[in-house]
Amino acid sequence: MLRLKLLQIPYPVVVLFICTLITSRCYTQGITAPDDNFNILNKEEAYPNGKINAYTSTIKRSAQAITKFHASDFKTYTTAQGLSENFVISICQDKKGLMWFGTFDGLNKFDGFQFKVFKNNPGDPYSIPTGNISDIVEDDNEDLWLIINNSAGRFDPLSEKFYKVHFDTHPSNEFTNIMPLSKDYLLLCGMNSFILDKRNMTAREIKIYNYDSSLTNKTYINILFKPLLFNSNKYYDINSTRCNWLAGTNEFYATENLYSKPRLAHDSKGRKWMFVMDEPPGYSYWNLPGEPANIFRKTGLCSFINIIEDKDGNIWAASSKGLLYMQKDADCFEALGNINKDLNYTCENVFIDRNNVLWITTRGKGVIQYDLNQKPFNHLVHDKKNAQRLFSNIILGIYPYKNKLLIKHDFAISEISVFDTKTYTIEIKKENEIPEINQIKKFEDNLLKYGDKNNAYFNWLYKNRNEDYIKRVAKYIPVYDNTLINRVSGIAHGKTAYPVFLNGLTDYNMCHWQSDTLWIGTSLSGLIALSHKSQTYKRYAHHNNDPHSISSNTIMGFLFDPSGNLWIATTSGLNYFNRKNNRFTHYTKANGLADNAIYSLTYDHYGRIWLGTGKGLSCLDTATKKFYNFYTSDGLVNTEYNRWSAFTASDGTIYMGGMDGIDYFNPADISFSTDTLNPVITEVRVNNQPVNFNKNLKLKASENNLTVFFTASNITKAGIAMYAYQLKNSDTNWLPLEDAHQLRLASLTAGNYSLKIRAANPRGNWSKSIAAFNFTILPYWYQTAWFKCLVFVFLSAVIFIIIKLYIRQKIQKQRSVLEKQYAIQQERSRISTELHDDLGSGLSTIRILSELNNAANMQLSGNNYRKISMHSKELLQKMNEIVWALNISNDTLGNLISYIREQSAIILTEAHILYSFNISEQLPGLSIGGIKRRHIFLLVKEALHNITKHAGASYVKIGIGVTEHLEIMIQDNGRGIPSECIKTSKGNGISNMQKHAEAVGGTLNIENGEGTKIKLVVELKKLCLEDVV
Repeated sequence: MLRLKLLQIPYPVVVLFICTLITSRCYTQGITAPDDNFNILNKEEAYPNGKINAYTSTIKRSAQAITKFHASDFKTYTTAQGLSENFVISICQDKKGLMWFGTFDGLNKFDGFQFKVFKNNPGDPYSIPTGNISDIVEDDNEDLWLIINNSAGRFDPLSEKFYKVHFDTHPSNEFTNIMPLSKDYLLLCGMNSFILDKRNMTAREIKIYNYDSSLTNKTYINILFKPLLFNSNKYYDINSTRCNWLAGTNEFYATENLYSKPRLAHDSKGRKWMFVMDEPPGYSYWNLPGEPANIFRKTGLCSFINIIEDKDGNIWAASSKGLLYMQKDADCFEALGNINKDLNYTCENVFIDRNNVLWITTRGKGVIQYDLNQKPFNHLVHDKKNAQRLFSNIILGIYPYKNKLLIKHDFAISEISVFDTKTYTIEIKKENEIPEINQIKKFEDNLLKYGDKNNAYFNWLYKNRNEDYIKRVAKYIPVYDNTLINRVSGIAHGKTAYPVFLNGLTDYNMCHWQSDTLWIGTSLSGLIALSHKSQTYKRYAHHNNDPHSISSNTIMGFLFDPSGNLWIATTSGLNYFNRKNNRFTHYTKANGLADNAIYSLTYDHYGRIWLGTGKGLSCLDTATKKFYNFYTSDGLVNTEYNRWSAFTASDGTIYMGGMDGIDYFNPADISFSTDTLNPVITEVRVNNQPVNFNKNLKLKASENNLTVFFTASNITKAGIAMYAYQLKNSDTNWLPLEDAHQLRLASLTAGNYSLKIRAANPRGNWSKSIAAFNFTILPYWYQTAWFKCLVFVFLSAVIFIIIKLYIRQKIQKQRSVLEKQYAIQQERSRISTELHDDLGSGLSTIRILSELNNAANMQLSGNNYRKISMHSKELLQKMNEIVWALNISNDTLGNLISYIREQSAIILTEAHILYSFNISEQLPGLSIGGIKRRHIFLLVKEALHNITKHAGASYVKIGIGVTEHLEIMIQDNGRGIPSECIKTSKGNGISNMQKHAEAVGGTLNIENGEGTKIKLVVELKKLCLEDVV
């Protein structure tokens, strides 16, 4: 940038001269319209009205002299993109990185996505006045100060309101500039100068003080680039502690009728620049370091309006003849009108923003943007102004031919662009002028041919148009160089045939030889492998139900990796085919790819794959599987690339063709840096009304619909950034933003919110910087705490009454249930007593008499009596079990375990089997109904009977444990139960035990080892359920 040096001016002019620390501004008047007859001065000229030693500096118009610029590098914004007017005067970049442009028809804000225009609204006293916005600056409070129609005012970007400055004095109202002095003061410069107090929006006129007593009070200030004092045709540079005299009346300028005072600027080389714009067409001068102060060189017959120096020391000038450029260490300007015709028009301003982007405002051609950052991408395009141009920007094939590239354009175009990679020159030829192309035969059928150098063709396979796959394989015939040629194919390169010169589209896209296999990519039929050895083929197609199938049947190209596997470009992402397991791995936008539609691909010398997609250029690091994406903002000319148009030259240069020409570059020059993009919230609207979001917002309950606009701090890359947001009190995770420009939050409930937005560059690197703001949505009156308290008290009273009535009803129902349960218990007790007393005693008598009779008549009927005794004993035992189950005094877990132990001892003792018990010492006081007790007991009894009858065991171990479950384990040392019986539950014993276990909601497990182990497990809470008798 142009260097500004610190002033050391004695009080009271110190305040005035602080402005020399501020970045220079510009204002223009009296600029002539562009003239195509650009006059070049090639000899010395003396200014007619004085004695100036002027040496002309040539301004060049030759496009060949400007090799570093391309027309596509300059991006123009006009009314077609939303600008309010194409006559743009002033420029400003605010602290957020947004660009502001002043016109004759309103103020324009640009956030990288769109322009927002602020115009005069007669019904709104806070709208911007109609007129010329000649200067824009931002103060420490992020308010914008505008010079409109030579008067000043403040614009609040958050509330979108304009406040006009009111003066205590009566100035001439012809301000040209406005500059910040401090937090509270601004300097208004023009024919008169004023100090503006921002606190009360009042201004007072100031007088100029300096050391030259010859200066009078009628001294004019023009703060442009460098402050310059002017009085009585004398000019004073206030760069030093004293006002240095530059030129006197007889030595520099003799005209007294000056309206636009000269403007002075310094560059980093110490050169001084003087702009005089009164007399058409105006003149500009420069003074070289070491030359006398009164010696200036005339820059040419044009008016300089503004100049600026970039970080590399190059000079950019806005002039009446368009944009001019002077390289570092050069002594002449170059006109850029031949590079971009829009740069021919009068430039009103030049400005370099914090991202090193040059902005040019023009008189009639809107705003032009040029990125000064170095870009590694070069271009071949169709440019009518450049002799070295392609025949067309549409690229449909790039093929090597010796040291040249043959570039095929659209289908119907027969012209070929031949690019010499050594001399960087381009020739245009017809297809029939290139022998290698003319030898390719074209056929009317749809046969895929296999041919030798003598053009002998043989059928390879036949594709029936009514089928969706290859139907027949013909006999293979060896040929000279394994060159596959189709009727629509082109130049063979090695063992590859490229379908280049097309008369019409067919299903065949591309094919490559790999060992004895010919791989063919098709447009509709997927990937096909033709085997040389077996004369068979295999087709790989997409299947919706198979995630490991190829992602699309449209193949645009493929490459082989060192292991022989394939990288395949499709219209549904990149595929990696592993030939060992016949599986395809998919890579899509979700993995970082620029776009799922891939049209071309090629390796670089580092093993990376470059992919031309439908929305930019992607690079895949095959080792890390990480994608790096590049776009037009990185210097590419193409957004959408085309098939058959990717090629890597032997020197490492990659050529990628698309719909807008060819991008070529060396990957060694590409930066894969992880520079992030910082997010910026530009605007917040509540119910479609702008609000100040720099403070904590408190919104009414009805103000619950917010629209948040955001961008990146580098607005030239805002459109390619990725964004995500987090809304605390609603979402805790980062959610992606599909609309990368605004976020709509609708129908939010009352509460405290914190909105955070983050951004990532196209390579997926998320910024640590987060844009955030907090807001609170107040509740409706019926959602307030006091109202809720009243409602709570009222509802509590109602609930209390309802609960009281409910409890009373519940008690009555419980009393009725208890009475019924008591009656049932009494009945059960009566039945138990009668069964025991009457039936039990009778059966006991039968058993006793039978035994006595059996003893007396042993020889006559002992067998029958034994049966009577046995059955009556069993009947008595079952009766005892029923009585035990019915007796409510036995409805406890302890009683159940005690009864099991007692009966088990009886059964095992009678069978002469040793036994042992292991029972938990502490048992819960758990109530278990009679039905469940009986099922558990019968299961144990069944198990013991099986042991006594079938196991042949001599010892039985019974364990009962109680935790959260009741576990009963019975283990013997017998012969065990056959495994088949256990699996099929064969036999009544096992089946019965399973039924008893299911009846109590438990699980039964039977294991064979050294004997049999039977285990019953039941949850205690299932045993506690009340039985219904």
